[in-house]
Amino acid sequence: MAPSSPARPSGPDAALADMADTAQSASLHVIRLHDARHGTATLLTAAGVAPRVVMEILGHSQISITMDVYTHVVNWMSKAPDHDRSGVFGWCPGRIRT
Repeated sequence: MAPSSPARPSGPDAALADMADTAQSASLHVIRLHDARHGTATLLTAAGVAPRVVMEILGHSQISITMDVYTHVVNWMSKAPDHDRSGVFGWCPGRIRT
């Protein structure tokens, strides 16, 4: 996301406008900031990032908040074979597919 220009005020509205401009210029759908936050946390959890790390990134005050929201991802991970968990949605950190 590009920083606001000096002529444009900064703050939540400017950040949202910058995010929308960037998404549109990349031909992506514009989503709410909350959806981007939730998607990031879901992908981090599915990729095996420790719940406490996800909690800190999200700014939750208690691990129970994070676990209550993202339990569905943890449940999916416990049921998926190891090879299915190695690459969330077809990608794996540190590995580039050609």
